Amino acid sequence: MSEKNISMHVEGLSVRLGERYLLKEVGFKLNSGDVLGLIGETGSGKTVLIDAIGRNTASGLSMEAEKLDYMTDGQTIDMLKLKEDELGDAIWGKKLTFILSNARSRFSPIMTVGEQFINILKSNTNMTSQEAEKKAREMFSLVQMPDPAQNMRNYPHELSGGMIQRVEIAIALAMNPKFLLADEPTMGLDVTVQRQILDLMDGLFKKMDSTVILATRDLGIAANYCNKIAVLHNGNIVEFGDVKSFFANPRHPYSRYLLKIAFVANDKDPKFGQKVYRSEKDTEKKGCFCSGSCERIQEECLKKIPDLCRFPDGSFVRCSQYECGRDEHGCFEN
Repeated sequence: MSEKNISMHVEGLSVRLGERYLLKEVGFKLNSGDVLGLIGETGSGKTVLIDAIGRNTASGLSMEAEKLDYMTDGQTIDMLKLKEDELGDAIWGKKLTFILSNARSRFSPIMTVGEQFINILKSNTNMTSQEAEKKAREMFSLVQMPDPAQNMRNYPHELSGGMIQRVEIAIALAMNPKFLLADEPTMGLDVTVQRQILDLMDGLFKKMDSTVILATRDLGIAANYCNKIAVLHNGNIVEFGDVKSFFANPRHPYSRYLLKIAFVANDKDPKFGQKVYRSEKDTEKKGCFCSGSCERIQEECLKKIPDLCRFPDGSFVRCSQYECGRDEHGCFEN
């Protein structure tokens, strides 16, 4: 990966709840225009990671990192050095925005969506009310909202799930952000509307050349809308790389398991859905969490958690099979 094109650099990112790690030493690099699909089962840490990268960690959680840098307009933004008021004034809603699921819950039921959009624009810019209203209408048109003028006068409960999600996207993109963090943005929508929203987001992201992280449990979404992929399990990234290479030849046994259960042809198979990978609650067991079921198990897999093995193309995997100096797979650095 060319250093001059890097737009996001994360290293050693950990989040704890008391003594329990929800994320542990997460790290990766993304280029401008990359869309990273963050995949994993429920509870794997996707939402925690989205929040941590945006410095929006929930109350009660402690976060630490070696590096959390955003690069844009020839400048490096060290997110770790910014205080909350600085994030609110210069980062959130401007250079960085969030697109979340269940958008309706974030709108006031007693104000029209247009009024709320205009207030957000005025609070983040020097726009007058007239300028903000014009901008809101333009953004409604951009996200293909039917009859923008009428829908700006509607209340949240008067809009369908797909339409309220379009409002959420319009607000998120209004300030031309270079970084977008999307956490299950189409969860709960029917398949047809989901496809429309994802196609819309994909086109707008490419137009803006934004760096995007898209958390999803749907591998089909990751395959169709992302160019990079990261597999999370119990707060650890166990595999990271190019999306085409991942689906053609997943390296980690847990990645192969996710693909198998996602695209299994016969859900009546008695082995379908069988839990074969232990969780962090199995504290009495040491070694790799895949050691009880991996077809490539080695003795050391039972003794310690594997180190990361990095490859020349920027991809990496946490698996003993690929540890440096022992394999023929191109690993060159631990």
